[in-house]
Amino acid sequence: MKKIIGLCYLVISFLITPAIGKVDMNQKNSNIHVDYTANFKFNYMHCIFRINGLLFHTSNLINRGWEPPSNKQWSEEIGILLHEGVNRLEIEGIQIPVEPEDGSSAYCELTVYASATNRDTGETDGKVVTNLKLTLDEEGKFTTEESQTFTEPSVTDAPVLIDVGRKTGKEFDWLDNNHIVRRNLHINHFHRDMGWTQANVFEDTPENIARLWLVYDQLTSALTRRDEVALANLLRPAAKERDQYDGYTGKEERRLGDWMEVIREGWERRGFTPSKIDRKNYELERAMHGKLFRFNYKGGFNASPIRYDVDGGYGTYNFYFTEIDGKIRIGIL
Repeated sequence: MKKIIGLCYLVISFLITPAIGKVDMNQKNSNIHVDYTANFKFNYMHCIFRINGLLFHTSNLINRGWEPPSNKQWSEEIGILLHEGVNRLEIEGIQIPVEPEDGSSAYCELTVYASATNRDTGETDGKVVTNLKLTLDEEGKFTTEESQTFTEPSVTDAPVLIDVGRKTGKEFDWLDNNHIVRRNLHINHFHRDMGWTQANVFEDTPENIARLWLVYDQLTSALTRRDEVALANLLRPAAKERDQYDGYTGKEERRLGDWMEVIREGWERRGFTPSKIDRKNYELERAMHGKLFRFNYKGGFNASPIRYDVDGGYGTYNFYFTEIDGKIRIGIL
């Protein structure tokens, strides 16, 4: 399997109960800021994490002879992918033909934490708002019984288990059938919106597909030419929104500066020689609300068509896009 270096920012989350400690989360008060952080964990199972229908993270598919994933975990802030209303959290788990050597259980798990700050009083508090755990029972069948339960009133509903009934793909046909567990998270409080939440629904039409390819061509061309001005113009709208979302009020453009450093480092270490792609191998991936979208390699994971040669394989820059006032642009940075 070719090496894929994905640079994408994704987010997931769910709402808090009517109050977090002293901070009333249900107030439509812009001075109460709620942040959502997700903790991802997996052990001896291939796990695909999605937020609102968009692939957010995936463990690496392991090939025969590779070391199985053992007790891996990390955390990320995911609020920028959430919106007021219903948000869907989803894990797709694929059993691998290797048993844990330490006697532990194979599982995929996602826990979402919400923390609230009242900017007027300085009061803060937080709690776990949803959890999903996909594991195997004593008969080796997928189950969600270890997912946390939440008493009423709750902002998350019961987990739903779905048998996908398909193999992962020819390259990995030794893996067992997939199962999906999903759970909704309801955000009823004021939530700091990114621009994409007010965007148009992006319809899957030949005309829109052609328009989106033009934006990918603009990004690839600017990266190839090392045109920092052109890249900054393409990244700036989403970068400004992220600074506002994070509450940053400095004069310089912090998020844009961070991304330009990532790109400069990539030029210095790897250069940028676009890998040839066949557009027929890519399909449109849309969020369930239709306001965030991107191209992804069919059957791949975070496989963007912005590909460059590196270390005998290829890397990718992976962005989510949105359409605002009739213009397609990067939606999250």
